[in-house]
Amino acid sequence: MNGFSQRLEKLELMDTSVCTDQEMMGVLRFLKITNRYFGGCAVILKVLNGFSASWRATETIKILDVGCGLADIPIAIVQWAKSKNIKVEITGLELVPQIVSKAREHTKNFSNVRIEQRNIFDLNEEEESYDYCITSLFLHHIPSLKLPQVLRKLNRIAKRGLILSDLERSLLGYAAVTLLSCLIGNRIVWHDGPLSVQRSFTIRELKDLTHSLGLDYLKARKEPFFRISLAGEKQ
Repeated sequence: MNGFSQRLEKLELMDTSVCTDQEMMGVLRFLKITNRYFGGCAVILKVLNGFSASWRATETIKILDVGCGLADIPIAIVQWAKSKNIKVEITGLELVPQIVSKAREHTKNFSNVRIEQRNIFDLNEEEESYDYCITSLFLHHIPSLKLPQVLRKLNRIAKRGLILSDLERSLLGYAAVTLLSCLIGNRIVWHDGPLSVQRSFTIRELKDLTHSLGLDYLKARKEPFFRISLAGEKQ
């Protein structure tokens, strides 16, 4: 199969106007399932749990989730933090108005989660900053030539560290995602799921990229369910 020697820049249907509102909700429900049962939330929570060892009991941890979808991960973080008596405030960014509306409805009972319809490049890091920036299945949407710019921006916004989770590009991962997409997805998922794997990363690619940008505090690691994390705290 072709396409694994380099990332594809082909657009996913969710990135275009051919996706109807009903189909979009089907995709978001699919992502909700994968976040809950196939490692989406678990990767972020595992890394945050490690970071939390150095947090003071009196501080409020501010987190920015870029490309938050229905805010499944922010809600999971809030619930985790409550169990640990940790105070958090989470801002989720999304671009699609319909998703923003659904995410706000989804988080209406969580006063410490705020959803904003904004582009990451609209943020002014001199006026607003966060302790941590997180992303899940966001980086593979970024064209290769823009990845350095996005990573630098995330690094400037985050005072303490980053947790970036995505898929690992591999033949086995492609097969697994294709099967899951066919079993519980809709037309958009059938197309975008396998394509997401093709557009994703290898450990070596992420290591080389962060090293070239001088972001050596970020470590790329394999995660369960054919995921990959790029995370670390600043010294």
